[in-house]
Amino acid sequence: GGEPLKVYALLEGGLGVFAFLMPLFLAGLNEAFVFISREWDFGFYTLSLIRFALSFLVLLIPATLMGGTLPVILKYFVQKRESLGRNVGSLYAVNTFGAVVGTVSAGFFLILLLGVREAAYLAGGVNLLIAAAMFLLYRRLSVGEEPGEGTRPPPEPETEGRLEPLSPGLARLALWAIGISGFCALALEVFWTRGLVFFLDNSTHAFTTILTGFLLGIALGSTAIARWIDGRTRLLGWLGVIEILIGVSAVLAIPILNRSTPVIQGLIRTSIDPTLPWRWMGMRFVTTLTVILVPTILIGATFPLVTKIYTRSVARVGTSLGTVYSVNTLGGVLGSVIAGFLLIPTIGIQRGIVLVAAMAVVLGAVLLFSDPVMERKSKIVMAIGSVVLFGAFG
Repeated sequence: GGEPLKVYALLEGGLGVFAFLMPLFLAGLNEAFVFISREWDFGFYTLSLIRFALSFLVLLIPATLMGGTLPVILKYFVQKRESLGRNVGSLYAVNTFGAVVGTVSAGFFLILLLGVREAAYLAGGVNLLIAAAMFLLYRRLSVGEEPGEGTRPPPEPETEGRLEPLSPGLARLALWAIGISGFCALALEVFWTRGLVFFLDNSTHAFTTILTGFLLGIALGSTAIARWIDGRTRLLGWLGVIEILIGVSAVLAIPILNRSTPVIQGLIRTSIDPTLPWRWMGMRFVTTLTVILVPTILIGATFPLVTKIYTRSVARVGTSLGTVYSVNTLGGVLGSVIAGFLLIPTIGIQRGIVLVAAMAVVLGAVLLFSDPVMERKSKIVMAIGSVVLFGAFG
């Protein structure tokens, strides 16, 4: 029936309420941090960790609510495992494209025109409207159900035997892979952000540009994989290939950043009228995309792929997707923390990128050799090729 719509409405309603409370929480967060920094003589990194911990506590509830929306809505749409990849990839892409629109709107328009508090109120109002619409749809579907009948036909298990899911052990390997992939993705985002701000500027618009480019690449990657994934039999091997390409493209981004960015900066100085800020911002966006577009497209393809591998049956699609989403997010949290607080201060941005890229290549090789369907000769050729590519650019 429409029970997932009811849960989705509750999640969106909770987000709306929290958006209206967020300014109060942020004010309390600021007061708490000022009090701690005045009362105790902590060093820079200790204060940074305290700031991170306080921010984490404030954002924990809304982030949890946001994380629950995609698995719940997917539970409503998915009826057959054969179309799982297309459904997951498409919904993930739509969700991420929405994030792109939200990032651009908030970073370039809403905060400037309305202010931070009013922009949060507007977002909360939209969440509440979505919650109301989903709840009305749920009530309409519930009223329309006959006793003992659902609003949609039940899943068709007899059609799921054409492509058997991988063994539980290989499914767990894919789950570990999406955690490590999330670690690498968010660590790379931190490195790219720190590297690009030297060429852009340390402003809200610069961070908005970088985040927009990152999300856009992920949305494009999930869109592309959604059209291709269903019906394939070498999913674990293809996941390995994608991880290897993520590592190689991340290392390739280093010379691209070093060589193309000064050229674009020269174009900005000589040919862009400073009274036309949107052209200037467009060039900054081009600068960002030349560095991060290819690896982020590849990163965007991993989530639908792992969800397809890990999901055993359509009846457990919500649980499976939630697990994959949680592991990927946890890996991302660890990646961003370790990159920002440990790797950049100790080994720097460039060596940090090479280290994380090497992790992605090793992960890809493990996945490639673990695929039970791909021929051994193909595995060896791909593994050797990936090592040569990484060594040439690393």
